[in-house]
Amino acid sequence: MESDTATTVAILLSVSVGHLLNDMNQPFVPTIYPILKQSCRLLTMHRDGIQLAAAVGRLPGAKEWP
Repeated sequence: MESDTATTVAILLSVSVGHLLNDMNQPFVPTIYPILKQSCRLLTMHRDGIQLAAAVGRLPGAKEWP
């Protein structure tokens, strides 16, 4: 019984840490827009494409790219 509890705690901890890391990375892409706009001379269309690609990657059921 103690082994089951340890396994459950390990799974919950792993899921929690993964969710925390995901939540921390979400605001990163919009934060770097001004830097990308200056250094790469991006248009609004390009910025929106980056944002769309980042959002699609976070959709439920989205497949990982190789």
